[in-house]
Amino acid sequence: MIKYVTKKSDPTQRYLVVFHTQEARDEKLSMPLKCRRSDAWLGEGFYFWLEEEFAHYWGSDSKKPIYCIYKGYLLDKNILDATFSSKGYFLFVQHIDKAIEHIKRTYGRSPSLAEVHAYLADKIWHGLNIKGIIYDDLPKNSRSGERIYSEIKPLYYKKRIQLVLFDLDILEKFEIYQDNQEVKENE
Repeated sequence: MIKYVTKKSDPTQRYLVVFHTQEARDEKLSMPLKCRRSDAWLGEGFYFWLEEEFAHYWGSDSKKPIYCIYKGYLLDKNILDATFSSKGYFLFVQHIDKAIEHIKRTYGRSPSLAEVHAYLADKIWHGLNIKGIIYDDLPKNSRSGERIYSEIKPLYYKKRIQLVLFDLDILEKFEIYQDNQEVKENE
């Protein structure tokens, strides 16, 4: 479940509670690590889960053998919600289509994921003052059967929602939440 909190000093301002998973390190992080991979599905940025459950799944799948989960609080403004808002979703799709068409016209070929995200970052998101995007990554049941997102295929009713943050200026707080989580052998 997505969680929001407010400060006692300003109950009108909401903060989105997010989770950042990383491999365990001797020195704890003071800020999230930026993903710069060319296959980053929402582009270059700081990735967070909106639910703790999926932060653990990511840790056990991708950050073996020991991982940590950090908790962050993001100011709830200038975030494009392409998961729960139809307006946000259609804006997201419209600009991705625009980026693809621009690259095809300019270079005469289909674009790579990295090219689409570079175009969006340079030409679209910055101009719209979008600091981050909320989107779900369409889960599927694991082959091992350990993770079941739905008993009824293909009704995957639990969205694995991520947020990519392009700019840390709306990150209010970042702290260790669960330290040194060990991956279980059967996962």
